[in-house]
Amino acid sequence: MTNKTIFRHKARQCSKLMNDLINTIPTIIPAIEFDTVGHLTSKNHAMFMTWMDEEPHDDKKPPNEWNNRKACKKDRSLAIKTFFNFFSSNPASIVEVIDFGTVFFHRKGRKWMRKFIAAAHQRDIKIRAKPIVIYLRSSKPGIRDFVELFDVNVLEDMRINVTRAVTIATVRDTIQFKSCESFSLDNNTYGDPPEIFRIDDYFHFAKLDTKDVIWTPTDIHRLIQNIRSKEEAKESDRFSMKPGLDEEEVWGLFDFVPAKKVNIMEAGITRRFTMQNPELVLEVKITMNAIRGESTRQKTADAIKKNPLRKLPRADFQKYSELPPEMQRLVLAKLDGPFRHKARQCSKSMNDLINTIPTVIRTIEFYETFGKTTNRTHAMFMKWLGENPADSMKRPKEWNNRKECDKDGSVAIKTFFNFFSANPATIVEKIDFDTIFVHYEGVEWMRDFVVEAHKRDIKIRAKLINIDVGHATPLLKEFVELFDVNLLKEMRMNVRLAEFITAIRDTAQFKSCESFSMKNRWLQTVPQTFRIDDFFHFAKLDTERVSWTPMDIHRLIQNMRSKEAAKESDRFSMEPGLDEEEVWNLFDFIPAKKVNGTETGITRRFTMHKPELVLEVKITMNAIRGEVFKR
Repeated sequence: MTNKTIFRHKARQCSKLMNDLINTIPTIIPAIEFDTVGHLTSKNHAMFMTWMDEEPHDDKKPPNEWNNRKACKKDRSLAIKTFFNFFSSNPASIVEVIDFGTVFFHRKGRKWMRKFIAAAHQRDIKIRAKPIVIYLRSSKPGIRDFVELFDVNVLEDMRINVTRAVTIATVRDTIQFKSCESFSLDNNTYGDPPEIFRIDDYFHFAKLDTKDVIWTPTDIHRLIQNIRSKEEAKESDRFSMKPGLDEEEVWGLFDFVPAKKVNIMEAGITRRFTMQNPELVLEVKITMNAIRGESTRQKTADAIKKNPLRKLPRADFQKYSELPPEMQRLVLAKLDGPFRHKARQCSKSMNDLINTIPTVIRTIEFYETFGKTTNRTHAMFMKWLGENPADSMKRPKEWNNRKECDKDGSVAIKTFFNFFSANPATIVEKIDFDTIFVHYEGVEWMRDFVVEAHKRDIKIRAKLINIDVGHATPLLKEFVELFDVNLLKEMRMNVRLAEFITAIRDTAQFKSCESFSMKNRWLQTVPQTFRIDDFFHFAKLDTERVSWTPMDIHRLIQNMRSKEAAKESDRFSMEPGLDEEEVWNLFDFIPAKKVNGTETGITRRFTMHKPELVLEVKITMNAIRGEVFKR
């Protein structure tokens, strides 16, 4: 059922059959909020409630009883009655958040709390809420009974704003307090001296957040030691406390603890501590404003390899030859691609060892520059970006060979294929040819690439290529076929003529790519006509400055909806956009849900071949975009 939950509740009044049917549907309310209306000293001071349903931004007005501010002025017990009426008829309902706000903070709060307790006991109801938010001015006698109204199997998070520490002492022995995973405490103490809270009461929480609570260095020490010794500790367990403490007072208690000093700043110190679980580490930061701790996973060798932007230590080759082979291999693996290639020149044994290490180059970029001693108008040079491009360490000359290429225009292509000849298993994340094929020299350079690759029998192993083509040439098809079809996943092209796509559309590389981006140069007076059929197989498609007709868009959307291989995050984007009415008129017969209508366009959702997926399409005057989501 797609109706909002509050309307579903209203529908129960239609018939017994509908009521029984609705009982089989899980009911989840994102939020219920309580607030007060009227002056505190007025007799009309009353409590009312607001329901936040599955579509809180829907402009369709809910029934009056679900935002019963006016009605509660006439009957001050209506809010509580409405609340428990819903849970009586929906015993399996779950509320994501119940926010009681400040309804228990004022003088009438004690009476309202008693009414909540009485109504729950009278109907034998356990309130099924995940987090609850409560503001309390003093320790009310009914606070323990009130907390016990909540279902211990559902309650996960408590957020309490108190003025007295005795309030926590009242509820700390309840099952609800003990079984919660997360707890937030805000101390609104106005008295002097400040309230003293026991740190022991909070040891069992996986996530703890306290504000304006005075903790001693010993309290922090005991909390950290408790987290470190927990056998059930898991990743993302954390705590946060405000205000902070003098970090030196706290760290002075940890002199005997194995800890790694991570960062020193004027704003504080961060350290890492070992934990009972050897896979975890506790990172704690203390500043003058706060103290925060979080458990994270230890960085293993595999985790480090997955991070392409890691800071790599510089290798010291002073006694490298004395290292065992496995250590030598580990040292060489720390070098990025260009330096590892340079190390091949040291010895045959090192060359053989490097052959066993997979080489991944992040980016290779080709650029053009004006020649100095050559007869060519332009020269091509190349730049390598290794695993750490932000590193200030100077690369060997051949990895940024602009000066050499000014003297010899063939150096760039020779250097490129020399590397792939010596490293046949090399993978390049991205090769950007920039605009080197746009000018007249580009056709000759493309021919040089094709000839050199065929001469050495090399398939270029790249995941993504970026090509800008200016002139029609039969070499474009041969050039695209130089890339390894088993690795190439994405192509980005800047073209001037539709025949460029016609030339490559039958290649295995074009057909097997998952992602394709195309920008039409638009230099001609007559716009180029591209066939939408050529792009049906791409999971991700992005075109710019291409004139698509409403029928093209219709066929593309229909194709995406019927794909058996469609998956979440498949998408397309096209610019410039079209008049949305021209497109939507073609879809009158298709089951589609209108999601949003604004002056800038309309968003709709369409069903797909896979029932668990939905296609969301938005058309504006500037663009048309579609993306596949899970329902």
